[in-house]
Amino acid sequence: MKAKELYRMPKDYVTRRNDTEYGLLETFEYESTTTGTTRKANIILPAGYDESKQYPILYLLHGIGGDHNEWLGADPVTVIGNLVADDEASEMIVVMPNVRARANDVGNPSDIYSVEHFQAFDNFINELQTDLMPYMEKNYAVKTGRENTAIAGLSMGGREALYIGLTMADTFGYVGAFCPAPGVLPYDVEPGLFEKEEFVPAGGYEPFIMIAEGDSDNVVSSWPSTYHKTLEENGVSHTYYITEGGHDFKVWTNGLYNFAERIFKTRDEKGMGMKDIDPNKPVVALTFDDGPNCTTTCEVLDKLEQYGVTATFFLIGDNITPQTETVVKRTYDMGNEIANHSKSHLDMTKLSEEEIRNEVTSVSEQIEAITGETPKFFRPPYILVNDNMYGNIDLTFICGAGCEDWVEDVSAKQRAKTTLDQVQDGMIILLHDFEGNSKTVEALDEIIPGLQERGYQFVTVSQLFEIKNVEINGKDKNLYTCLE
Repeated sequence: MKAKELYRMPKDYVTRRNDTEYGLLETFEYESTTTGTTRKANIILPAGYDESKQYPILYLLHGIGGDHNEWLGADPVTVIGNLVADDEASEMIVVMPNVRARANDVGNPSDIYSVEHFQAFDNFINELQTDLMPYMEKNYAVKTGRENTAIAGLSMGGREALYIGLTMADTFGYVGAFCPAPGVLPYDVEPGLFEKEEFVPAGGYEPFIMIAEGDSDNVVSSWPSTYHKTLEENGVSHTYYITEGGHDFKVWTNGLYNFAERIFKTRDEKGMGMKDIDPNKPVVALTFDDGPNCTTTCEVLDKLEQYGVTATFFLIGDNITPQTETVVKRTYDMGNEIANHSKSHLDMTKLSEEEIRNEVTSVSEQIEAITGETPKFFRPPYILVNDNMYGNIDLTFICGAGCEDWVEDVSAKQRAKTTLDQVQDGMIILLHDFEGNSKTVEALDEIIPGLQERGYQFVTVSQLFEIKNVEINGKDKNLYTCLE
């Protein structure tokens, strides 16, 4: 995703506020059995740190010439403090270690660009596991578990964050790499930390992965894009964006802001809860058909994430593969709803009762296996229905107001205009995220802001039914487009 606007950081987030309490920055020392020395690290404790509580933890890694002090150039105390104060990020402990895991760990060493120096960074994974993480859990109120543990870094630290985060995917639920350096994959100087086809999270885990790239970075060149494309080819769900800046703190601070905003949040915290909905304002349910896939679906998710809205995705069972399961998981974890669009996308009015049940049941089972929830809604292929379908599908049937976005000749502007012209309170909007449907992705930049300007709130289909006091009943013979 290369739209710079998607992840722009408000300028005031690097400015301290008079009415905000910020975290405490301290330096501590710990013994490293890996290097045989006493090592230093910086720590940011949340404002009002309370040892009787437990906090998630972010390990923040510096670049090739830096040390435990380098990240202070981004003023993480202020950036994260403002995010927490605005309820945009969770309280967290931030640790900034010296990633150069060797006895001589001073910054900007004389052998800075040697392979031996690179290997000292790669050795940090051993110290992290053996020395630093046990020290943190013994001496600070750290909340353990991968869902409470994140790692991110700039440049060489971004390389190590990808290496450690994917290798220890059972430990880290969140991985951030801002202008990551070469060496994760093979190149002319090093054999690489992963072969291309092995560049996936270990153990089948699915961490949240974010890669940020500066549009004028001439230091790491195209390596962030290469990592993004390789993850994409390997079917690994992740977030990738390009922002203004070079190999500098303009990009790295932006990366920290966007990463910190997204980590340590439960599924319910990411979507709009019922308590957040104003009953005096109109509501609308965005829906998308024909996914999942590793391209367009991910682009739609990026847009939803950009604008802070949720939607309902109607999945085709045949499109749920080992490669796209991570996309389904990301969709669900973002607070979106998952629904059923049949296994094969056939005209089901021509099928037998048993064939109808098989077309639907198998998909519901796939969705439940990934998300732990059974879908409540079904959108019939081609919006074709008959009594045989109503009698054999125990899900509520959903239609929706479309804009012919499956027709290639319909432009993004036409799709947006049709949607905005016909919208009304309680409407279900029918869009498509099939592979290659880039015009609908583009149209979202007009549809979502246009609806927001009119005061619309975005909800899932389940929330829409609850708001409008309509029973979710798989036995009725209704095909819903708008709930009044």
